[in-house]
Amino acid sequence: MPALVTPPGTQLRFDDPLPAALRHGPVDVVRVSMGVGIPALNAMLRQGQGMPVLCCPAHHVMHVPVPAGTASAWRAPHSVCLPGTQWGCADLRYGPPQPYDARVLVLPARPAGDAPAPAGSGVASPEQLFHALSLTRSALRQGT
Repeated sequence: MPALVTPPGTQLRFDDPLPAALRHGPVDVVRVSMGVGIPALNAMLRQGQGMPVLCCPAHHVMHVPVPAGTASAWRAPHSVCLPGTQWGCADLRYGPPQPYDARVLVLPARPAGDAPAPAGSGVASPEQLFHALSLTRSALRQGT
C-alpha cells in the first residue's frame, strides 16, 4: 500500500470521532480503496487542496466528503459516492455501512494562529477529486 505523505500541519487522529459538521452536515461521501485513494490524496495535498479524509485500515478504504448532491452525478469506475453521511465501513454489496472498528482521520493543515480553516476545506471538490482519482488509476493501470 502506498504511503500517505502529509504536508506540515496536517493532523492524523486515531479513533477520534468525526467532527459534527461531517457527521451531520450536508455532505455526500466518496468511498475509494486506499490503493487508489492515497496516491490521489497525496497529489491533492501537494497542490494545497486539503480536506478531511476518514481511513479504515482494516478494510483498506477511504471516505472523502464532497458537497451534498454529488452522489447523483458521480460516475467514477474506481469509487462510489454515497448520498448523505454514510461514514461506516463494510462491503456495500452485503448491507449498509457499519461503524468503523479502527479509523484514522486525516485533517488538513490549519492556518497559523486561531484563524479559521480556509473556505471549502471541509469537503473535497468533486471535480478535483475525480481528476486526481482518474490520474492515479490510469498510472496504476500503466504500472507507472
